[in-house]
Amino acid sequence: MGKVRISLIHIMCNICRIIGFVMVTLLCLGLLGLVVPVLFKLSGLEPQMEIVVNATRGLRAGLEKQHQQIQRIAAESARLETLMDHINSTARALQRVEAALTLG
Repeated sequence: MGKVRISLIHIMCNICRIIGFVMVTLLCLGLLGLVVPVLFKLSGLEPQMEIVVNATRGLRAGLEKQHQQIQRIAAESARLETLMDHINSTARALQRVEAALTLG
């Protein structure tokens, strides 16, 4: 019975250590989340970060426009391919008619 209690105590201690580590980590991350914005404001980097964010938004908007253009071009290409298939089948039919008229 004594060994079972010791192992349970060790398990409980390990669980407490893990919980403590997680709590300290979360506390540090929370403090970091509070300190970093203050450091940005004090260092004067906040305006530069806003410029970077705006530039990133502009690039994203440009990429979305290009993506839409590519989709339109792909759709137009598919329509042109279908049209070319119809033209080719019509040309083959005309060749058959011409051959039949030549023989007839």
